[in-house]
Amino acid sequence: MRQNVREVIEGYEPQRMEGDSLVPAAVMVLLYERDGEEHLLFQVRTHHVEHHK
Repeated sequence: MRQNVREVIEGYEPQRMEGDSLVPAAVMVLLYERDGEEHLLFQVRTHHVEHHK
């Protein structure tokens, strides 16, 4: 899995998006290994924020 993720990230080319209603945002992808197995952590966001619900 680690090599697959590395290959996808290395081949990624960002695409610029235009629009007055767009708000800059970021995403964190947390991949970790425990007991010899890879895990992916998902976080559920609160609905009590103004943007990015």
